[in-house]
Amino acid sequence: MTFSADLTAYINRTNRRASEVQRAVALQLTSSVITRTPVDTGRLRGNTNVEIGRADGSTSASRTEQQALSAGRAKIAEFDPGDVLFITNAMPYMRKIEYGQYGSGPKTVNGYSRQAPQGVFRVTAEEFAQAVRRAARNVR
Repeated sequence: MTFSADLTAYINRTNRRASEVQRAVALQLTSSVITRTPVDTGRLRGNTNVEIGRADGSTSASRTEQQALSAGRAKIAEFDPGDVLFITNAMPYMRKIEYGQYGSGPKTVNGYSRQAPQGVFRVTAEEFAQAVRRAARNVR
């Protein structure tokens, strides 16, 4: 083999591994957001969206948690190194779940959801570096 061919093979292998790590992290973070989202009717979990290059602000009256995860997996399969992935939830009350702003009631404590008192997206974002390290170890 020539130096050029060796270098090309190395670059291809590295890009493939980077892509595997990126997709594994994206899937783990998407799953984490969905499973951390509090459940009452399930509609909030079903409205977690994954999109490449832009935030998806759509909502659905009937999409389930499993459908949201399946749609996220399909989008993540298209995700390439250098792309920007957005994990969002455009339901109007997601902001209240994330930052607390509910009044008092049986499902809340000091304005926060009893099921997710620390929020959903913020807690998941804090795990990003750990998710990358774990995925990189698994790809080697």
